[in-house]
Amino acid sequence: MAKRRRWLWWSLVITGLLCLAPVACWDVRSGPTSEEAYVALQPVVRIPLDSLIPTGSVSAVFEVTSNRVSRAWGAPFFVVLWRSQHPNGCWVHDFSLLKLEVKITVAGHSTPVEKATGVPYGHSSDTQRTGLRFVAAPGDEVRMDVRKSDPGALPDGELVLAPDWNIAVKDRLVGLGLDADFYHIARALAWVGFALASVGLVGLFRVASRAG
Repeated sequence: MAKRRRWLWWSLVITGLLCLAPVACWDVRSGPTSEEAYVALQPVVRIPLDSLIPTGSVSAVFEVTSNRVSRAWGAPFFVVLWRSQHPNGCWVHDFSLLKLEVKITVAGHSTPVEKATGVPYGHSSDTQRTGLRFVAAPGDEVRMDVRKSDPGALPDGELVLAPDWNIAVKDRLVGLGLDADFYHIARALAWVGFALASVGLVGLFRVASRAG
């Protein structure tokens, strides 16, 4: 009879540990969350176009940071865009119409820029002349100098410098959302596992005490 009880308690302990395993593995992997991904997708610089009117030039400086998103997805490109806000999201316009001179300095060195033809996740556009893009590594300080080359007025909108991973970001975000859902299930299962393992350990302790 004691042997049967011992096996019963051991089965509860083992079942409990199996229930605890998924959440333990989840915590160890330390991947990005969907919230972290949405933050990482936001522009690092936003400049209203009307701020260029008083002086005709503006500068911005930022440091490329390393985070769990860039470590999981790789380092992004950075793109300079002209966009405006619409009820259905951010709309990117033909950058060449602004007639702006943009100089990018990375880690103290002038960096070549190339024409961007796409837009980052969360933006829409009907033009292939969306802006300029360049590469910078985590830890680099980036300076963007913008100057008007035309004395005319500027349209509405803002100049943004945004990261662009040029991957299936939407699929990645959906995957992170599913991960979060499964993590909540794993946490609930972990509490069940903790209860089962605790009951099993108490039972084993009692069997051992009576045997002694």
